[in-house]
Amino acid sequence: MPTSTSTSDPSPTPKRLQVGAPVHGAVLTVAVTVGQGVAPGQVLLVLEAMKMEVPLEAPAAGTVRAIAAAPGDVVLEGQHVIELELAAEAGASAAAPARPAAGPATATAPAPDPAQQ
Repeated sequence: MPTSTSTSDPSPTPKRLQVGAPVHGAVLTVAVTVGQGVAPGQVLLVLEAMKMEVPLEAPAAGTVRAIAAAPGDVVLEGQHVIELELAAEAGASAAAPARPAAGPATATAPAPDPAQQ
């Protein structure tokens, strides 16, 4: 009776994260290079929007794998500008968004309790 052996790759596939521009603006500087390791919160590039400098920070530890913007480029809010390969320990935390979605904050009041009326 033939036996089948399953071979599995012991090294997991590295997780990649596309980092988007936080605002529509012009790229002033790119502070990293491809292959460079980054820490959470490290500035990746700086945008100018409405005469303000807006840093784009790394959401997690990892290695820069691609840069899709250069100084002088105009990028849209959310446009992917940096690709990170996440460090092994950062993979779980990267599932959370780097920043909340834009939009007005709304609060809802709890429904009145009929027993208290």
